[in-house]
Amino acid sequence: MKSAATLLSQPAQEVLNQAPALTGYNLFLSDKTLTQAITRAGADWANRQLSELGQILGSEEAQRWGFEANENEPVLYTHDRYGNRRDEVVFHPSWHNLMRTSVEHGLHNLPWLEMKSSAKRKGAQMVRAALMMMTAQNEAGHTCPISMTFSSPISPVNGRRGCCRPFTIPDFFPCRKRKACSWAWA
Repeated sequence: MKSAATLLSQPAQEVLNQAPALTGYNLFLSDKTLTQAITRAGADWANRQLSELGQILGSEEAQRWGFEANENEPVLYTHDRYGNRRDEVVFHPSWHNLMRTSVEHGLHNLPWLEMKSSAKRKGAQMVRAALMMMTAQNEAGHTCPISMTFSSPISPVNGRRGCCRPFTIPDFFPCRKRKACSWAWA
């Protein structure tokens, strides 16, 4: 008879029917249909950007961000320890990593920037759709604020009509100065 220590150090059974984790691949380059669609749209100018994001999202680290963001829900703090209104929502750092990655790769504004640029390259909407598709394969929850920002290319400034600016800010700015969120567009 085997000792308890020997039994505990051995696996209960050998698992043979599980595929290895799908990590370390490029979401863009591994999708032949997507790469062909980008070419057909005349948007080959974005291949480097798409490939870069595809490599990031296919990494084990970015996939872990998605799981952590979903396992750690945002926390609302309505009051500080003295009873004063605080109204702050704190998100897990992985959620911020996902948001930052999406903003750095233009998911929130790429076509609007292309419309403003002198080059006005063809296929910007298609490129943005491809970026969004790959991002949603990794983690879809953070794409809600990204897509809302994209859907609203003009934001009110000073709360008055006719005084607007496009959402073409290229960077993600975490801050704790605004009420009811722990991130904001600058």
